[in-house]
Amino acid sequence: MNRQARRAALYRKPAAANQTGLTLEQITRWAELIESVRPFEPGEKTDKFVEVRSGFERLRTGVGDTNDFDLVSKSLNLAMLRAEQINANLATRLLPAMAAFARAKAGYQSTLTIGFDDQGMQDIAEAIDAYEVIVQASSPMQMRLAIKEMYARIRAGNFITEELKWPNTLQTQ
Repeated sequence: MNRQARRAALYRKPAAANQTGLTLEQITRWAELIESVRPFEPGEKTDKFVEVRSGFERLRTGVGDTNDFDLVSKSLNLAMLRAEQINANLATRLLPAMAAFARAKAGYQSTLTIGFDDQGMQDIAEAIDAYEVIVQASSPMQMRLAIKEMYARIRAGNFITEELKWPNTLQTQ
């Protein structure tokens, strides 16, 4: 590089890193947004599904603890919230499993043991199947928003009761 080129380089504006005029931070935000609205890849959530099914199996066999109870119930709460957004009939089909968890919670508070009745076990197994389908059909962003909503409802004290009533949205008789 000769002297004239060095002097010109001092006054030249740095070349833009891209042709769009966006900063790296803006490009990163756009990439994150695009990544968050794509559907989950097949098998991407398999580890989570196995974890939920294992927790349910431990509860079903009587060796589960409150961590397993929380894992499965939060997963089904999440499925319930997404189901409400998708179709009210789908959400209604998940209500019996949620009621089974409400009964088990009431039983735990009185006996300090976690237990489900036979019908509750069957309802929960079907709800776990629905949970997996719902998650696979959702995007990461939809799941994050559902998680935020789930915790907001928990903080507000909105729970499904044993009478199959969802406080804010669905009301079945």
